[in-house]
Amino acid sequence: MFKNYLLIAFRNLVKYKSFSAINILGMGISLASVILISLYIWDEWQFDRYHPEGERVFRVYSIMSSPESGERYAAMVQPALATKLQEEFPEVEQTARILGTISEKQVQLEEKLFSETRGAHGEGQLFDIMAISILDGDPNQILTKPNAVAISESLAGKYFGSDNPIGQTLKIDGTDHEVTHVYANFPSHSHLQLDFLISMESLTWLPERIDSWTWHQMYTYFKLREGTDSRDLEKKVQAYAEKESAPFNSDSGFKSVPYFQNLHDIHLKSSNFQYDLAIIGNKDTVHILMVAAGMILLISCFNFINLSTARAVKRMKEVGVRKVIGAQKSNLQIQFLLESYAFTFFGLMLAILLASLSIPLLADLTGKELSLPLSMASVILFIATLLVLGILAGAYPAFLLSSFKPLTVISGAKEMQGGHGTFRKAMVILQFVLSFFLIIGAWIVVEQNNLLKNKDMGFDKDTLMSVYGRGVKASQLESIKTEILNRTGIKHATWSYGIPGDIFAQDGVINPTTGERMSTIMFVVDYDYIQTFGMELLAGRDFSRDHGTDPQKAFILNETAAKNFGFGTPEDALGKNLYWDMWTADSVKQGEVIGVVKDFHANSLKEAITPLVMHIQSEIYYTLTMRLDKNMATAQISEVEEIFNDQVPGQLFSYSFVDDNFNKMYRSEQNLSVLLNIFAGLTILVACMGLFGLVEYHVHQRAKEISIRKVFGARTDSILLLLTKQYFVMIMIAFAIAVPLVWYTSGGWLANFAYRIEITPFLFLKAALLVGFITLITVSYQSIKAALGNPAEILKGN
Repeated sequence: MFKNYLLIAFRNLVKYKSFSAINILGMGISLASVILISLYIWDEWQFDRYHPEGERVFRVYSIMSSPESGERYAAMVQPALATKLQEEFPEVEQTARILGTISEKQVQLEEKLFSETRGAHGEGQLFDIMAISILDGDPNQILTKPNAVAISESLAGKYFGSDNPIGQTLKIDGTDHEVTHVYANFPSHSHLQLDFLISMESLTWLPERIDSWTWHQMYTYFKLREGTDSRDLEKKVQAYAEKESAPFNSDSGFKSVPYFQNLHDIHLKSSNFQYDLAIIGNKDTVHILMVAAGMILLISCFNFINLSTARAVKRMKEVGVRKVIGAQKSNLQIQFLLESYAFTFFGLMLAILLASLSIPLLADLTGKELSLPLSMASVILFIATLLVLGILAGAYPAFLLSSFKPLTVISGAKEMQGGHGTFRKAMVILQFVLSFFLIIGAWIVVEQNNLLKNKDMGFDKDTLMSVYGRGVKASQLESIKTEILNRTGIKHATWSYGIPGDIFAQDGVINPTTGERMSTIMFVVDYDYIQTFGMELLAGRDFSRDHGTDPQKAFILNETAAKNFGFGTPEDALGKNLYWDMWTADSVKQGEVIGVVKDFHANSLKEAITPLVMHIQSEIYYTLTMRLDKNMATAQISEVEEIFNDQVPGQLFSYSFVDDNFNKMYRSEQNLSVLLNIFAGLTILVACMGLFGLVEYHVHQRAKEISIRKVFGARTDSILLLLTKQYFVMIMIAFAIAVPLVWYTSGGWLANFAYRIEITPFLFLKAALLVGFITLITVSYQSIKAALGNPAEILKGN
């Protein structure tokens, strides 16, 4: 019997070729989209799941706030916090710190130079906390002495091959370090990716800061003892930290509140953190794609139901005849469910093929290593998907077809009226709602992404190249810059510590009149910084070599600093006194405001502009930034490299572009924009297939009515209007449902950005016109065919 069911199912697949092809293709495209989205989501969810005790491992982050700068999230906290966690709280089993100065480092082995970007200073307990095995070296003495370095297994292979690396010497940023340990590579799905870790004892200046409650420069991890409630401990630590830091912050209103972040949450729930070393994803991107996958899956099922319903009209007599000769209702239901499973099986096989072909494109787009998993779990998932989708898509058509009364359908009476028609229309309306949601949502993401890329940043970020000044002495600063300006055709260059979109300091200045310490971003610059970056001076003057006291006494503010510091307008801020505790000497720079620049974005557009102070201090300079000529950029880069190699021999030349630094901040939004547009387009295609099926059913049902209307003189255009108007009514209903849903959900996503687009009625109008146009094309073929048909043939043939 079962074999007979299968034989009939496959015969029907072949008999209705057009129906079968559209149905299998629609299901294949939909399921392929769901598979690809699922692979992306699974990859994101996998981060840090390798850890066998991940529920007990936490990172400390801080929410910092001040009257001047508002609230911001930072991945770094004070170094004293880890010390006190270990000493004062028995619930904490172990702590480890990483110094927040991760940047490109030069590694020298004999005469060979290497650039490494995944290294830092840290404490050896980190490996135990992060469940990273020590492969070589004493595990009880990790990074306990000065100038010791632990390297990863991959780095050991890169530098030493099959030789034993223990005891070997690596020169890191000009200082010899002994390799004391080799550890297993961090898993690919770890938010931390470190190829080497240098002992904290290597930093001779660190002991004077290690107990600081004001210096936020440490990434801090800890492991809880079993049975500890992390939320209770978090409250106790917050109270303790507030008590310890209060004496240092009472005059400024600055607050730094520590919070715990579980290891499993770091990758997806840190997208708004400043100064993070982690590989960061975005939970909103994952949630949006999950919703999109669910919508695509629903549309796929509705599509199958609509097409099956359309075909049901042509099979009513078949059902009637089979019932007359003794077929039971349950036999017919099994038969039609098996046909549903056949479609689902072939659709799923097509989906796997399409997904396999598309995975390299998705991997290239997202920068991930993706592949279809081949395991017993995958086989079980395949079977489960087949069973669930077969029921979801096939149940309604199976029960509908098996319910036909033989006498009614054989005699030619009308069938499938009333509730069935309403149900099908409801499915089409829901398809339109989901299509509107995806289309408008994708466009909102695209427009916000365009804003992120094209918004006026308050300075000209194009063609700005920054070169890391590794090994440059203070006495060489001006000579290097002068030679570059004289030899390369570059017009502007500036030394600084602080570049928009890159590394800069967060510090405070003092108002000597009130004694108040005010939180601010700190840019340490030279005389040519404002001109090189193309910033606009609103009041006062720029730094000038003609004013010999500028390095000792001059400050320039942004507009927000002038306002939030209580200085009033840019003009009113001129001449106001400011003090700054110098980093390189135990003294205070006492100066005044000489100028105010127009606000510019130093950070991501997710964050509001905060107070910023610029001043001169040459011994802190970190990078040389220059503006290239677009037509000569390649040659100029080569010339700059040659100058650096001549002036600073034995140092690697490395550079970056300011606009690239900003683009990296929005990688998650860029991925979401592209993925949503692709899957929204595919969703519309599949939805139109379902609509095509419904139109076919509708035209077939009204064929005689149309013919009679034509006999009585109805024009073609009136018949077209008759056949198509209900679909546009459904579009209007769907549009009315979708608009408030999109408005609400997109508003929540856009709230993550301090600077965001306005959702205008024009955006919704565009979507309505697009869906209306696609619908018109979809329904026109069957409608025009019916309107132009020969009424005599139709009335005679049926």
